[in-house]
Amino acid sequence: FINFLKNFQNKTTEAMTTKLTYTSIQARQMIRGGIHTTTTAGLTANNIQTNVAILEKSNAEKFKHFCQLNPTSCPIHYVSAPSEFTATPLATESDVRNDVGKYRVIENGLHTDTVSSLTRYDLTDYVTFYIGCSYTFEHALIQAGIPQRH
Repeated sequence: FINFLKNFQNKTTEAMTTKLTYTSIQARQMIRGGIHTTTTAGLTANNIQTNVAILEKSNAEKFKHFCQLNPTSCPIHYVSAPSEFTATPLATESDVRNDVGKYRVIENGLHTDTVSSLTRYDLTDYVTFYIGCSYTFEHALIQAGIPQRH
């Protein structure tokens, strides 16, 4: 199970209030290029942002069922087919293996690594869940002067 490392150590509170926003394509390019490696909260205004959970195909149905039972905390925006690394309905030119600042790798229930790319992993039989995230509306909160705690 590989999931998005959501709680980054970063210096964002002050920066978040003055940060420029980018298009989703620009943000993904900055992440892929190693320019942006922390949380993406407030990075792309007016765009849906998601958390990702990448699971072995054998666990996908159970996780999907869990999300369906908990739609408020785990709203599913898209579920990929096995070996599908793009989420074209959500983001053109996307590649889930490189479009997240940090990935937390969990193997056999243990955190084994934190990486900036998943290309070294064989994800042939893995399914990606794109789950709703509060970052989608945080830009509006930041613009209103409401500080964020991440």
